[in-house]
Amino acid sequence: MNWITIAWPMVAAACLTLGLIELRIGLGRPVDAARLLFSVSAFATATVCGIELAVMHADSVAQVKALLRWGDVGVGVMIASLTAFIWVYFRSGNKWLAFAGPGLYFVGAIFDFLPPSRNLTYLQITGLRTIETFGGASYRVVEGVPNPLNALPYLGALMLLVFVVDASLRLARRGARRRALVIGCSVGFWVLAAIAHSAANAPCACETRPGRAKNNRRRPRPTRRRARAR
Repeated sequence: MNWITIAWPMVAAACLTLGLIELRIGLGRPVDAARLLFSVSAFATATVCGIELAVMHADSVAQVKALLRWGDVGVGVMIASLTAFIWVYFRSGNKWLAFAGPGLYFVGAIFDFLPPSRNLTYLQITGLRTIETFGGASYRVVEGVPNPLNALPYLGALMLLVFVVDASLRLARRGARRRALVIGCSVGFWVLAAIAHSAANAPCACETRPGRAKNNRRRPRPTRRRARAR
């Protein structure tokens, strides 16, 4: 056991606890739709944390493919439920921005379920590599050919951030500045943190491609010297 196997379950447990609290309040009378939507986002976040932990300890490429596919679905549910939560709770915001975030994400996520078996993040997964981090903890990372469509989830998350800022400003103009500041800043910070976390673990274009040697050292070019006139 290391700090990774402790931290990720702790975050998932916190999200589950928050989701259960919001679910209990949301199911009261009258039913609070905003609370129910927030509980959905909390449950989706807990699920994604569990999937990330499973990917970091996966033993095969087939297992990673299945985990990444459902992880993309979980992130899509997070984006859609948070967008709906802000729309219902603030009762403000741009309708087109509200549709743009989840729409862009799910357009890319469709790629996960198209034949042949591919992935939104990778066109092809070539292997798994073990990395050791501080504290002696180790985890697996995926190597493969990056998928250009992986830009769509980031665009969707950015659209969500723009929607949250726009809805918060509209709500503040109506006089509810405290709600706009507390909820808007909290959700905005969470979205930024999620984008940064995803970008830090995004596949690089320099990953090893099939059919190419890992060691691509340049051969030294022969130097030509001019003969000196004597």
